[in-house]
Amino acid sequence: MTTANIKKIGLGDYMIELLLKLEMSLWINETRGNYEYMNHVLHPDFIEFGRSGKTYIKEDILKDMEVDIKAVFPFPNLAVKQIEETTYLVTYISVLDRSGKKEYSNRSSIWIANEDQFKLIHHQGTPTKEIKQ
Repeated sequence: MTTANIKKIGLGDYMIELLLKLEMSLWINETRGNYEYMNHVLHPDFIEFGRSGKTYIKEDILKDMEVDIKAVFPFPNLAVKQIEETTYLVTYISVLDRSGKKEYSNRSSIWIANEDQFKLIHHQGTPTKEIKQ
């Protein structure tokens, strides 16, 4: 993944690529449907405010590992911002293919660097209108 079209706020390319690789792994069936992977990536205090309006915690995600995500990459408006020494905000618009109809959502994730790894502690999805790419 190139960082050429990604808004960087005070971060080097390596950190941006690492965070984006982790974020995008949540949109790929092979990793999103992998219990061990998701258990490792999600922070114990993870919480998600879903696009549907539902709230999910880590245990909810790990209970429902059957996924069929049809993400349309690349996601527009990718931005990565360091908000604390070990805390990072990733924002973008997700595009999903729902039986030929595209579904758009504003997305934000908060990642925490913990020792030599990152953990996702918060994610939010909010429906939005179609965007011009």
